[in-house]
Amino acid sequence: MKRLSKGCGVVILIIIVAIMLSGQAVQRTESMPATSVPRRVVATKVPDLVLLEYEWQQDGGLRYIVGSVRNQSAKQYKYVQVQFTLYDKDGAQVGSALANVTNLEANGLWKFKAIVLEDSAMKAKFAELTGW
Repeated sequence: MKRLSKGCGVVILIIIVAIMLSGQAVQRTESMPATSVPRRVVATKVPDLVLLEYEWQQDGGLRYIVGSVRNQSAKQYKYVQVQFTLYDKDGAQVGSALANVTNLEANGLWKFKAIVLEDSAMKAKFAELTGW
């Protein structure tokens, strides 16, 4: 039986770690921090549409999830929607937040603002980006 060289083992380990980290990017959950820092996300169901970033924002007594979506195609989308799943401090799902826009231009950038109506929501997880 042949043994793998140390170099092969390192390469295999790097590949395994990369695969594990790529799965975590899609499953990332964002907590509402005191000072919100934008988060970058690239995995979506529609390859032409990319959720670039999102963060929590508070405006008076209202809370929002704000961010941006890029249409990377040469076609206009008639309708685009971004959706987030909301969780309380214990990790229980308490609702969702969404925003939508019509007629997103080819190669256009959409800055969205999704209102969070559930008072108990403390975490948001990117759920879906759809368009047609």
